[in-house]
Amino acid sequence: MTDSPEVTRTGSLWRLVLRILGGDWSAPPDLPAMLQTVVSIAVALAAIGVTTVVLLALDSRLEAGHLVVGYLLPTVVIAMHYGGMLAILTSFFSGLAAAYFLFPPKFSFYIAEPQHVAELGFVLLLAITAGKAVARN
Repeated sequence: MTDSPEVTRTGSLWRLVLRILGGDWSAPPDLPAMLQTVVSIAVALAAIGVTTVVLLALDSRLEAGHLVVGYLLPTVVIAMHYGGMLAILTSFFSGLAAAYFLFPPKFSFYIAEPQHVAELGFVLLLAITAGKAVARN
């Protein structure tokens, strides 16, 4: 007896979730290309979200400066797993998250100090360079 398409899709989705939770972030090869793209973008956004939460916690407790460098980590990890193009997108969205959550005035995309704009620009340039350097393609 064969499974219905709904059961097969649910099983594939469940296997995908288990692979991601187990540390294998790559989409299974049997998934359609569009779904693999959606999964990789979702993983990149989740990595940025986790990084943002950690950096906000550090910022509130330590009052440390230059935390924007922490956004290099998700860019490099995404580059290793998914390649350079998604790493560039990850660095762009990391820059948006840094501008919104870390630089004063917080919770605004406006950056008050030119020094912070330059810092963000250099970190984005470094993230793109590092992402392309470690990318598998």
